Amino acid sequence: PAADHDLVLLPPALAAARAAFENAVKAAWLVNADDPFEREARYLSHLQGEERYLQRTASKLEKFQFDVANHREREEQIRKFRLAMTAKLPAHVTPLRGTPSFEEMLKGIGGERLYFVYISLSQWVHGEHAGTWLYRSGGLGTDKRSGEFITGAHWLMPLSISFLSFSGPGKIFLQRLNGDPNRFLNETQRQSIEDAIDRLKSTQI
Repeated sequence: PAADHDLVLLPPALAAARAAFENAVKAAWLVNADDPFEREARYLSHLQGEERYLQRTASKLEKFQFDVANHREREEQIRKFRLAMTAKLPAHVTPLRGTPSFEEMLKGIGGERLYFVYISLSQWVHGEHAGTWLYRSGGLGTDKRSGEFITGAHWLMPLSISFLSFSGPGKIFLQRLNGDPNRFLNETQRQSIEDAIDRLKSTQI
């Protein structure tokens, strides 16, 4: 397929896979608790993230004399709501000071061994040096060879982690919301997709 030799398609696929992974894990973590009040505490910590976003944005904009009244008003509305809801949590539930790191959320849903994938995907998202090997081969300095060196195997990571984001965290999310994961993706369908992705291993990077 064109994806095998068109460099323009792979970098955005890697970035999209990382985004899918992060969002799926967070959604699963938010609901992955037996106690509904603990789930509420997780939601409130997630809500607090918007407070921080608005506060940071307003602080930066104020330095350049922008009107930030809307930011400040929205931040205050969210804070009041969050604190009011936090006060209603039962005594056995400890409010969170913030959402945990992605690695901690991943560990919380049983996916700790996959954190290395997040590290790898981050190299292309953040423009780190490790990501530049998509654009060159050989060695460093005068040993480099510029060009396109994409093979099917390069697609193994973005496709597998994108599918995993739905079949793993997605399953947890549906179960916690009293849904039926098998209606979304049964075992036969899952195995068929995984086998198709796995065949990419036969091509060389």
